[in-house]
Amino acid sequence: MTSTASRTPVTAPATVPVLDGLDPESAALLLREARSQSVQALYATTIRTRSDLAVRIAARLVSPAHDREALLAVADDPTADTSEIDAARLAGYAAALSRRREYRDAYALFGLAERLDPGAIVAEFQVRYAEAALAVTGSAAGVLERFDGMVPRWRHAFEADEVHPDRGGDEAAWLERFRVLAGMPDLEVAEGDGVRFDRLGAGPAAPVRTQRRISVVMTCFKPDETLFTAVNSVVAQSWQNWELLLVDDASGPEYGEILARAAALDERIRLFRLPENSGTYKARNRALMEAKGVFTTGLDSDDWAHPRWLERQVAPMLADPALVMTFANCIRVREDLTAVHTGRPVQGPRSTSVMFRTEPVRERMGYFDALRKGADTEFHFRFKAVFGNRAVRKLQGEVFTLVRLAGDTLTSREIDNGWQHPSRSAYQSAHQHWRERIRRGQSSGFIEADQVERELYAPSLSRGIRLDGREFDELYVLDCRFWEDGQQRALDLVREAAGAGKRVGIAHVESLLRLRDELRHLRPEILDFLNESSHGPNPVEFVAPVDKVAAVRLVVTDPSLWEGRSDEFAFTETGRVEMWERTITPTAAVKTALVKQKGAKRSGESKESRPDGKGPRRVLAGAFGAVLVLLWAAAAASWFVAGADAAAALTFIALSASGGTAVAALSSAGFARFKALLRRAARR
Repeated sequence: MTSTASRTPVTAPATVPVLDGLDPESAALLLREARSQSVQALYATTIRTRSDLAVRIAARLVSPAHDREALLAVADDPTADTSEIDAARLAGYAAALSRRREYRDAYALFGLAERLDPGAIVAEFQVRYAEAALAVTGSAAGVLERFDGMVPRWRHAFEADEVHPDRGGDEAAWLERFRVLAGMPDLEVAEGDGVRFDRLGAGPAAPVRTQRRISVVMTCFKPDETLFTAVNSVVAQSWQNWELLLVDDASGPEYGEILARAAALDERIRLFRLPENSGTYKARNRALMEAKGVFTTGLDSDDWAHPRWLERQVAPMLADPALVMTFANCIRVREDLTAVHTGRPVQGPRSTSVMFRTEPVRERMGYFDALRKGADTEFHFRFKAVFGNRAVRKLQGEVFTLVRLAGDTLTSREIDNGWQHPSRSAYQSAHQHWRERIRRGQSSGFIEADQVERELYAPSLSRGIRLDGREFDELYVLDCRFWEDGQQRALDLVREAAGAGKRVGIAHVESLLRLRDELRHLRPEILDFLNESSHGPNPVEFVAPVDKVAAVRLVVTDPSLWEGRSDEFAFTETGRVEMWERTITPTAAVKTALVKQKGAKRSGESKESRPDGKGPRRVLAGAFGAVLVLLWAAAAASWFVAGADAAAALTFIALSASGGTAVAALSSAGFARFKALLRRAARR
C-alpha cells in the first residue's frame, strides 16, 4: 500500500504509549481522543465499528504499563501491583470483549475490575459480566447476587436460563422463572416432542365478540412446520373478529401442500400466493391492500402470540379515537426458550408488533417502502412524523409475542451483538432525515405500494443487491457523519468522477478521532447526493467496510480512517492508495476551539456592540414608548379640541399601536421576559 501524501511524524511524548503499527503522532492523537471521552463512548464505538484498533486503544487506556496478556496475568495474581490500572476503563474493555464473544478473557478481566472497584461495573457492563460468567462457568448467579443495577428483563432472563432443564434444572422451576421473564403468568409449555417454542400455549381466554375486525398480516417464504405455531396462535385469539392474510412470497409449487394445510385451519384465513419473489415488504403491501379490518397488525410466520394479544393491543385505540397506532415489546428467545447469548436484546419492539387504523394509514401514509431490508423500522417511525407524537402509544410493560431467533441467518449476519451492517445504518439515517422533512411540511410522507423512485436514499443492500465482487474506478473513504472541508472536497471529486462516467463509490468509516456513545446519523448532504445519483445513469454506490469490493484508485480522506485499520476492511486494492493530509480534528480539539471562540466573543465585544446586545433594543423600546405616550396624549386632547370623527380616528390608531406592542411583547423573547417578570413578582 502506497501513499501519495507524505507527513512528517511527530514524536509522541514519553508518557503516551505508542500503538503497534501506528506512527507516534497518530497514536498520540487517538489515545488523547479516547482519554477525553467517556468509557461508554469508547465502548459503544468499539461495538458499533467492530474495530480491532478500537479494542487495542481500550486496552491501552486501562494501563500504559499493561497489554492484554499482562492484564490477564494480573487478574490471576491477587498480589500483583494494580496501582496503574483504571478500573472504569478496565470494565469497559472487558464489556467490549464480552460483546465480541471473547468470554473467557472478559470474565477474568471483569473479576479484576470488581476487585479494584465494583462501582466501575455499571448496569450495561453488569449484563456483559453475567453473560461471560454464564458462558465460562455455567452460572451467572454470583454476578446477579453481587450487583443490582441490571434492568429487570435481563435479570429475569439470566435467572430463567440459570435453571433451564437443558442445564440440569427443574422444568417447573424454570417455567415459573420464564413466565416472569415473558410477563405471562398463564404461559404453558406442553409435553411432547419437538422444540419448546413449538409447544407454547397459554390458559384459555374468554372470547370477545365485536363488529370491529382486525386484519393480521403474515408473510412467508419456503415455510416449514414452524408456520403452524404462528398460525395456531392467531386462531387461538380471544378477539373473535379477525382475518389472517397469509401471503406466500413465491415459495414454489412444492410448498402448496403446507400452505393449503395452514389455510385450512380456519375459515378466517385468506391465502395469497405471489407470482414472483418480491421480498417481505412487497408481500406485506399486498396484504395491506387486501385488508378489510378496521385495524391491521402482523405476526411473523415462525413467532408466537399470546391468546389475548389482539384484545389487549387494540384496547387503547378503542378507548381513544385520537390514537392511530399502538406497539408493544416482544421477548426474543431461541427455540429452546433460552434468552441469553442470542446476540440481540432480550426485549424490544418488533416490526410486526405495530397495530394501526387501516384506512387513515392507507390514505395518509401509504405502505411499506418496497425494499428487501429495513423497511419495517422506517414504517414504524413514520407514524409519528405523519400523524404526530400523540397519535402513537407504546404499551409500557406489555409483552404479547415471543420471537423465535434461529441460528445463522442473513439477518443475524447483519445485526449482531450491538453491531449492524453500515448499509442498514445508512438507510436508517436516510429515513430519519426524511421524517424531519415530513415534520416541516416538505414531504407528505406517503409511499406507494410499489414505489421505485423514493425521496430517501436506499443503499444497494436495502434493495437486495450485494456489492461483493464489484470493482470501482475510484472509491472514496470518508466519515459520513460530519460535513466539513474533507467531506465537501471528497463529494465534489466524486461528483466530477461520476459525471465523467467512472464507477465511483463512497465508503463510510467512523473515525476513531470522533468517538460517540450513540449512533450518529450520516449527513443529509451526502445521502441526498447518493439518492439523486441513484436515479441517474451512473449511480454512485454506498460501500460498507465489510463489502468485498476492489478499487483501481482508493482515496482515503483522513489517515485515521485507514492507518492501523486497513486489515479490518474487506476492500481489495487493485491499484494505488492515496492518503490525504489530516482533515479530521479530534473531538477534544474541536471543543477547546469552540470554548476559546466563545470566550473571545465575550471579552472582545461590549454588550452594545453585539448584534443581540441590549443597548440598541433599549433605545428602540424607549423611543417607541415615547411615541405611544404622545399618541395617547394627542388622542385624549382631540376629544376636546377636535371633532368626534378625528378624535375617534386618533383613539383607534393609539389602540392599534398598543395592541401591536402587546402582541410583540407576548411572543418569543417578549413572552419570555414577561414570564420572568411574573416569576420575580411571585418571589416577592
